[in-house]
Amino acid sequence: AKELVRDGNKADLIIGNNVYAYSGAVACDNSETDLINATTGNYYMVAQVQFSGATSSIVSEDIIYRIRLNGELIMLQLQDTSAINYAQRNNINLLVPPYTQLRLTGESASTTRDQVVILVGKIYGKIE
Repeated sequence: AKELVRDGNKADLIIGNNVYAYSGAVACDNSETDLINATTGNYYMVAQVQFSGATSSIVSEDIIYRIRLNGELIMLQLQDTSAINYAQRNNINLLVPPYTQLRLTGESASTTRDQVVILVGKIYGKIE
């Protein structure tokens, strides 16, 4: 198994042409907080990203999720956590070019809340 290049010690795995990464629970306050910050290798990655809260209580709190590629904002999603099953409505399809910094972040509107992100996908077109 190979790994995405990333700081920290969370699980990022590439097995064959499959990729899986998860952030674990990360405390997000009212500033943009990295959930996953990784750089892809010599391949294209087609993946699905799902952001979610990591708390058992449902409270009314606005959470902002962002996806950045090489520092450029490509997606911003405002999520009201009081909605039931809010995580199931935010599956995001993503195409990431080779050698690209992928930054997935969370931000809570006021109170610090644990957030998670899961990325699953496939890699294609390895450059030898």
